[in-house]
Amino acid sequence: METYLRNREGLNDTRREELEQKHVELEARLNALEREANRDSVPRAWRR
Repeated sequence: METYLRNREGLNDTRREELEQKHVELEARLNALEREANRDSVPRAWRR
């Protein structure tokens, strides 16, 4: 993700920071879903 954002021409610093923050938020949500799936014994084959 970092490489993608670094190599994108036309992205100003503000937009790049917004996208980086969104990425962090989405990763946190995915981690929360993973923990919930573990707690509820969801089979790994059903994930991602």
